[in-house]
Amino acid sequence: MVYHPFARHRRNKHLTQVAVADYIGSKIGSFGRLSVIRLEQGMFGVISDDVLESLSELYDESKDLLEQEYRGYQREQRQEFRLHHPDWRYLSGYQGKLHPLIYYRTQTGLTRNGLCKGLCLDYGPISDYEHNNQRTIPQIIKIASEDMRWDWTYLEREVLEWRSSGRSSGARIK
Repeated sequence: MVYHPFARHRRNKHLTQVAVADYIGSKIGSFGRLSVIRLEQGMFGVISDDVLESLSELYDESKDLLEQEYRGYQREQRQEFRLHHPDWRYLSGYQGKLHPLIYYRTQTGLTRNGLCKGLCLDYGPISDYEHNNQRTIPQIIKIASEDMRWDWTYLEREVLEWRSSGRSSGARIK
């Protein structure tokens, strides 16, 4: 298991997730414990400058170091995921009614949140994509795929085929 450097910084300062959330919230407005959890799971595609500045002050570390650590964690987590899951080629020739990404998740025993945690993906764009509300493959999937050296065009191709075949109409969402 890979441990997030932000959690290490927080523990070294003897802070709780609530304390971190309160500190960031006092600087930028609303920022709750769930946001800290998702941050420590690498599930922010991009950390806003305001959040990064707050963390830099709180942890007494440079913003550049924190950004490097965050991105490094995401790459390590994705490599760990890669060891335990089939790549997007698994979808080749898929003919079902579920969105191909939902099919991939269900066949590999992952919930949407599990996939997002495992690949350090922001939940919103993945949910939109699976609900067929986002027409193109999310950039975050491309970045994660490149980190794992997976060819994301297999996923993209199966989604396009799923849509053009009419199988997407009336598709069930899981």
